[in-house]
Amino acid sequence: MANPTHKHGHEHSGAHGGHHHHDDHHGHDAHELGFWKKYVFSIDHKVIGIQYGVTALCFLFFGFSLIMLMRYQLAYPGSALALGGWLFPKGMPDGIMLPEFYNSLGAMHGTIMVFLGVVPLLVGAFGNYVMPRVFSFKGGPPIPDGLLMRRCR
Repeated sequence: MANPTHKHGHEHSGAHGGHHHHDDHHGHDAHELGFWKKYVFSIDHKVIGIQYGVTALCFLFFGFSLIMLMRYQLAYPGSALALGGWLFPKGMPDGIMLPEFYNSLGAMHGTIMVFLGVVPLLVGAFGNYVMPRVFSFKGGPPIPDGLLMRRCR
């Protein structure tokens, strides 16, 4: 049971009067991790889930951009797109989209949206951010260590 006279509520025992210097908390805050260690090289499942989510949303935006090029071609057939010749010199010479490039945009759009957008968003973001919380409740079935996520500590 904790000593009620001690201000931190910790019980201390030891050969040196029962008080250890590392137990003192005199306004020293815990060391804050830097941006790179906290967000880029994180081992926290929530941060990893957010990383998956942000990356998947970036790929979804890229796939959306490809379909918008296709829709521009359908809305204004044969007309030049201002940046088309600069962005895609072989697929859009002088800004006018070639039929082969139109077909490749459709294939790239579908592949990017499914395999680099939707699947990582569902499996990576949802799986890392939410699922460890679901399986961490007390009194639940025992889950072998490393089945869902290996703890690195």
